[in-house]
Amino acid sequence: MNIQTTKTSSAVRLSNSCRKSEEMITPYRNQRRQFLKEYAGPYYGRGYNSIDPLNLIYSTVSTLVPNLAFTPEAVVTTHSPDKELFADLFALDLNALLDEINVAKTLRMLLIDAVFGMAIAKTALGPSGAAGTDEDGNWLSDPGKVFFEYVSLDDYVPDMTARSREEMAYEGNRFLINYEYALESGIFDNAEIERLRDASNRYRNSSRASDLSRQGQAITSDDEYVHRVELLNLWIPSEQRSVFLPGNPDLTLKYIGEVEWDGPEDGMFDVFGFTPVPDSLIPIPLIGAIYDLYVLCNKIATKIGRQADRQKSFIAVSEHQEEIADSVRDVRDGEVLVVPDASPSGISEQSIGGPSDDNYKAVAWFQDFFNRIGGNLDLMGGLKSMSNTLGQDAMNRSDAGVRVSDWREQCIKSFNSALRKMAHYEITDPVTVRNLTLIDNDFGLSIPIRWSPEAREGELFEKYFVNISTHGRAPMSPEEEMRSTEEWVSNILIPLAQIGGPQGLRLDVAKVAKLTSERRGLRGVSSFFRQGPPVLLSGGSMGGGGDKSPDNRVVRRMPAKPQRVKSQMEAAGLPEKAEDVA
Repeated sequence: MNIQTTKTSSAVRLSNSCRKSEEMITPYRNQRRQFLKEYAGPYYGRGYNSIDPLNLIYSTVSTLVPNLAFTPEAVVTTHSPDKELFADLFALDLNALLDEINVAKTLRMLLIDAVFGMAIAKTALGPSGAAGTDEDGNWLSDPGKVFFEYVSLDDYVPDMTARSREEMAYEGNRFLINYEYALESGIFDNAEIERLRDASNRYRNSSRASDLSRQGQAITSDDEYVHRVELLNLWIPSEQRSVFLPGNPDLTLKYIGEVEWDGPEDGMFDVFGFTPVPDSLIPIPLIGAIYDLYVLCNKIATKIGRQADRQKSFIAVSEHQEEIADSVRDVRDGEVLVVPDASPSGISEQSIGGPSDDNYKAVAWFQDFFNRIGGNLDLMGGLKSMSNTLGQDAMNRSDAGVRVSDWREQCIKSFNSALRKMAHYEITDPVTVRNLTLIDNDFGLSIPIRWSPEAREGELFEKYFVNISTHGRAPMSPEEEMRSTEEWVSNILIPLAQIGGPQGLRLDVAKVAKLTSERRGLRGVSSFFRQGPPVLLSGGSMGGGGDKSPDNRVVRRMPAKPQRVKSQMEAAGLPEKAEDVA
């Protein structure tokens, strides 16, 4: 089925604007490619002539990304008390979706690319074949599954004539699609797809970051196992529709396909960046702020290397003492060499060349300044102490964390926008079914719940507020997670258990032991506990004493309490000293 469209003039006008935007964004793409080349280093692929001994770009990225990372967890709230149960179910479904589409993997790529300038994420529905469109080529209500994917800046096509994303007349990306699928989908004009099949028709107006791994080699149709066609998908907000053009704007004659937009009002794309520039779409690349220092450090480090390579030591012998010179040259370490009395004064060891101390100092200064601009990278990466005291390091880490926390917060806001797009698709999806489990912590119950079209019927997306948990943390190592768990148990859980005892709230020791032992990688801890009758505490001894008859009262003794626990008990109206409770 070929889709007929009459908006040829509109397609040509749009392609001309895209061509201009491509020219305007090319310098940013070239800068990003240069930064990525330095990040990958001289031994990536075939490499290149320049040898930089200090790969500070790699060090910066490998330090910043773990500190920027966060664990996405969806939280859904509502102002309607009767909708709270569905809000909990909605959050469960979204978190199941985040796991299903492997959001963590895409997020890591976005964080890496954001360090080099701007990272783009696309959230939409993937077409599911011919069943995804009606006879006019419009999307049906079930075009496929939600996807969240990374889009390269080389493929991103924004309206560069705008001063902000809100002003853009269009926004889109270039992508490859399986040739056979494109023909069978019913979405595109098949005659146009046939015309674009040759790989030579793809857009190649400038160097791409992918050339670093392909070494700039051209890809032809015969090189591909699966034939693919390059298309350009553009979202036009003023018209609320999505259109398809050839990936190469020069080949545009008309729209290859058009669909009415029934997705989120803010479109498909979200941008991750750290430092915006007023009246500009492209943020400042963090690497750009430190790149000149990186170049200077490597120039001087290379000079030090050349100086060290030229350094040499030799024996200088006075004229007419060639025989003695041969003896000095051939003598072994520790051997005795007999020479004429006058000879030693004419023999000396000389050393020339060698690294300059001033150059060492310059490199150290540049690296220190590089470290400061990057936000105390050495301290964040745990590479070295920045002061003589632990307390001062903690203060430095806190100061460095202000900048990184701001960058991280901007990334979380961008992902929040993408999450709301996913939520929009999930609540309006008339097909998807998931079996979920709702945990009731109050009663210790696991309640199986079915996320289905029937459960979603009548629910409106506008009634719910979808966000990332503000307590989402960066991924921890097993050691960090264990240390955090132990601090929480000793500083919070045990004091709370002491307060909760008189109120009938008891700490489940076996569960705490199981949790902490898992963090330490210990096994078989559950066998350490044996079920038996409760042991009563009386007079500070376990199980009573001697031949005394058992007391019929349950006696609870509170141990000495830290000051913060006393304050919490006073605020709760509890006695400061332990008393018998009948």
